[in-house]
Amino acid sequence: MECYHVNQRDEIRRAYLQKCHFQPQNYKFPQRGFRGKQRRFNIYWFDDNKYWLECSIKENVAFCLCCYLFKSEIPNQGGSYHFVKSGFKAWNRKSGLDDYKAGTPHNIVVQKCQNLMNQRQSITYAFEKQTTLQEKEYRTRLNASIDCVRFLLHQGLTFRGHDEKYDSDNKGNFLELLQWLADRCDVVDRVVLKNAPKNTPLKCSDIQKDIVQACSDAVINVIMEDLGKDFFAILVDESRDVSCKEQLPLVSRFVNKNGEVVERFVGLRHVSDTSALTLKATIYNMPSKWNLSPTSIRGQGYDGASNMSGAFNGLKTLIMNETKSAYFIHCFTHQLQLVLVFVAKNHTKVNDFFDKVSRLLNIIGYSYKRRDNLRKKQADKVMEALVKGELESGTVHEDIGKDNSDRDRKVEAIRILRLLKSFDFVFCLHLMVDILGVTDHLNTTLQRKDQDIVNAMNKVSSSKKAIQEIRDLGWEPLLGNVTLFCDKHDVRIVDMEDEYYDGFSRRRG
Repeated sequence: MECYHVNQRDEIRRAYLQKCHFQPQNYKFPQRGFRGKQRRFNIYWFDDNKYWLECSIKENVAFCLCCYLFKSEIPNQGGSYHFVKSGFKAWNRKSGLDDYKAGTPHNIVVQKCQNLMNQRQSITYAFEKQTTLQEKEYRTRLNASIDCVRFLLHQGLTFRGHDEKYDSDNKGNFLELLQWLADRCDVVDRVVLKNAPKNTPLKCSDIQKDIVQACSDAVINVIMEDLGKDFFAILVDESRDVSCKEQLPLVSRFVNKNGEVVERFVGLRHVSDTSALTLKATIYNMPSKWNLSPTSIRGQGYDGASNMSGAFNGLKTLIMNETKSAYFIHCFTHQLQLVLVFVAKNHTKVNDFFDKVSRLLNIIGYSYKRRDNLRKKQADKVMEALVKGELESGTVHEDIGKDNSDRDRKVEAIRILRLLKSFDFVFCLHLMVDILGVTDHLNTTLQRKDQDIVNAMNKVSSSKKAIQEIRDLGWEPLLGNVTLFCDKHDVRIVDMEDEYYDGFSRRRG
């Protein structure tokens, strides 16, 4: 034992004792000659000395395991030389075992061995017991913080508060939720917040971020396990956040183990610029973190920006130069948006309609007070006026507000409300209902998670056909529907040869 460090000796002694003594019960020990008589070790001696006696088959001698382990701490014990170093072999003197067993030094080391194995009586056990209690409390405290973080993440809520001091009325969602949990669970209350150790309260912002990151890693691991090593497609876009930093979200589209086509959001990265090379490096770095090879990419989906889908130096070209099978598909929703914007800009009536609606929203949204008043007091009155044609400018001028500084906005509101009961508005409304009714169904279909490319193209073709049918039928059916609506709701039908000023029916002169 002297060759081991003093802090390791008890562990080594315990390891020897746990292996038990070497006491072969079925071995026939060889005989030795004593004064003309042959004697051998009697295996029944093990029964009386079970805890300390052991024998060496190779040397044919007996030893005391306890004295061997603690001989350095009791150097002056009598008879220790035979039972520790050379071994006891006087088989003709059974009394030698009895005398050694009755000795005080031997009994001391036997008691030391028993104490060493009985952990409940050792100082080490007391420390370990205390450590176990601390670990249990730490685990309870950590689980409470994790539960609060998971709830806030699931609900998409913020964590921090502007004042997180002990006497603050509102410390933020995380601390308030942790306090709520402690108030309703005594087990948690005993180990968190004011009852937590000062060095490990597990509530600071760094701990919250670490738990959030751990949750993120756990979710990503589930997604990657579902994906495995199969092929996948990437859907990428870029936009600025509220702090004006450019962010790049990455969505993976693949067939899961159940044979279902799924899309999973797998990451968001800040990019220093939106050049194609920077975006490519960022996209390649994200899959490599999860041991996914860029060569497994079988599809790319972006918008029509030049840095994304450019034919020469765009992102899709850079990736296809390295992975030929990473085919590019222009975002269907973005294509539909471009079509609608183009159509709206090339039809004066439609463009004017959206412009007027935008102005109306700005006027109402400019003042919270005006918006609340309009919502509470004018909703029924305006609807009734639109139907009966009884909306008077004086009423609008009076109800919208009393502030003369807003006169221009009030006048604009009056003009817009007049437009809402005009023939032009009804005509544009029916036109947009017919067209957007088709495109809205197409848009909803393209956004379905289980959508496939064949069905999507069929829907696009059928929508184009429906719009073409509206064009082929001409204006007569549309004018007929508008006339019926105007007659029903007492909207004045103007002569189409009249000249208009700013969208209102007004004869020249």
